[in-house]
Amino acid sequence: MIAVIMIDALAKEYINHMSFLKKLASSNIFIETYLPLAGFEHRHYLLWGRYPDEIDKYTMYRKTKKSPFRMLVPFLPLLKKIENYPELNSKIKKYISKTVSFLNGYKINLNNIPYEFAPYFDMSGDRKPIEKLKIEEYDSIFDIFKKNKISYKYLWYPYTKGTDTDKKRIQEFKSTIKEKKHDVVFLHLSNLDKYGHEYGLSKKTFFQVKKMDNVLEDILSKKEVEKFILFGDHGMVETKSSLDVMKKLSKLKKENKLNDLVWFVDSTTLRLWYKKSQTKKKVGRFLKKLSSFGYLMDKKMRKKYHLEFNHDLFGVDIFVLKKKYVFVPSFFSNTKVKGMHGYLPEDNPSFLICSGKNKKISTASEIDVLPTLLDLLSLYSDATDLPGQSLLKR
Repeated sequence: MIAVIMIDALAKEYINHMSFLKKLASSNIFIETYLPLAGFEHRHYLLWGRYPDEIDKYTMYRKTKKSPFRMLVPFLPLLKKIENYPELNSKIKKYISKTVSFLNGYKINLNNIPYEFAPYFDMSGDRKPIEKLKIEEYDSIFDIFKKNKISYKYLWYPYTKGTDTDKKRIQEFKSTIKEKKHDVVFLHLSNLDKYGHEYGLSKKTFFQVKKMDNVLEDILSKKEVEKFILFGDHGMVETKSSLDVMKKLSKLKKENKLNDLVWFVDSTTLRLWYKKSQTKKKVGRFLKKLSSFGYLMDKKMRKKYHLEFNHDLFGVDIFVLKKKYVFVPSFFSNTKVKGMHGYLPEDNPSFLICSGKNKKISTASEIDVLPTLLDLLSLYSDATDLPGQSLLKR
């Protein structure tokens, strides 16, 4: 059985606090700097082994003319007033999210999205069990498994009932491998992400990192685990300063009457849409003033990070913060955090360890995980058209 373990926000630095993993790395294939792809849709990148612009995945929300929140338009004047009452607003947003999810048949959350912008957006992620999701002409790992009669157990997000915590997923993992019915078991461990956001790269987080190391020792020492591949979906970066870009944008829009201007503020990424040339000029000047905080994605950067989409649903302009900066508030939260991810790939790396002859490789990418897994399964012939390369072949 092969264990595929993804640890949420496993910062590159954490291995110095993980004695078991450090020892494991010394006797297997160890990637010192594992680079995530750009954006936030890491499960899709991993399970399809493709770049963002190949499978049309980048961020959790995209602009659309068919937003499930269009139903809010008649109530916007009232809802905008409710935003002045945080406690009531929180309850209303939860109710709206639950109702809209029920009516549309998939989970969608308003989070901290201002009501005036909600009717422009929809989730770009999971609308059905990910095993059944079809993306363009590409096969997912599940398609390849089906073709080769590989049995698997999926304990990554979106979670099924009864596997919504690390503890429950670990218990399910252990009981699953004892059954010896599956060739591959996917396990997602998410606790480190929560501690990294709350405490940054501090002693409190490192204490949890050591606990995670003990959990992994227990899991990977099981005799049923014959091979493994372990990695973080991204790293975690200590934040030093926050930027209230929403306040600045609201002022820009109001003072210049830029009624066509729409934006979405992820924690580390600002995405903007507009139609008029006047708005484009005003936005250009605005973003130029932010250059000390981050990068406006030009054509060269979009090509480098594989963000050359054939549409602008993820943003006409995309601005990414430099590491250690964070947008507060964002469309996800009003809370200041001590740790964040979602920066450019080289700014929040993780590390990777997988079964194989003792070998240290300085750098590899998220795009290399699927070919490596197929190689571990002796199915590398199914990876010939993938852009990544098996780490066993390097």
